[in-house]
This record gives sequence, structure tokens and C-alpha cells, in this order.
Amino acid sequence: VVVSQSEAHMADSTAAWKVIRQKANALAASGDADMKRLAEEIRFADPMPTSIDGEIAAQVDALAAGANPDAIKRLMAALAQRKVIAKQEKAGK
Repeated sequence: VVVSQSEAHMADSTAAWKVIRQKANALAASGDADMKRLAEEIRFADPMPTSIDGEIAAQVDALAAGANPDAIKRLMAALAQRKVIAKQEKAGK
């Protein structure tokens, strides 16, 4: 029972990141090398929620509206920052 409750909580807490991952995969389908690299970074990122996920989701949505190299660079930088935040937030628990 405890395991199934934990799994149910885990699925709920990673749902937002799964949506971001799906959007990034859709962008990567365009065949653009930078978009593919971005989708790869998002795919391998820790799916547990962090304080920066809302900003990343907004940036992915903005890319869907019109990709440009600067937006991709900003998003890659945000993903690097997210990795640091995720480690800090895990250490704090």
C-alpha cells in the first residue's frame, strides 16, 4: 500500500515536467539540430519539480511560437540552472 501511494504521488509530481518534455519533443520533430539537443537535455533532466519549472515551461511555449537562437541559448542556460537548483533542493530535504 505504501509503495503504491508513493508511486501515485511520484506520478502527480512529475506530470508538469512530462508536459514540458512532450512540448520539447514536438519542437525537436522539426529536425533542427539545436531543438533536438534541447529536447535531449530536457528528456534527461530530473523530472522532480523545481522552483524554476514555470519559467522553463514559459520559455518552451515561447519557442513553439517562434524559435530563435537566443531563445534556445536562454533555455539551455535555464536548464543548467535548473540542474543546480534540483541538486540544492534535494540536499535540503
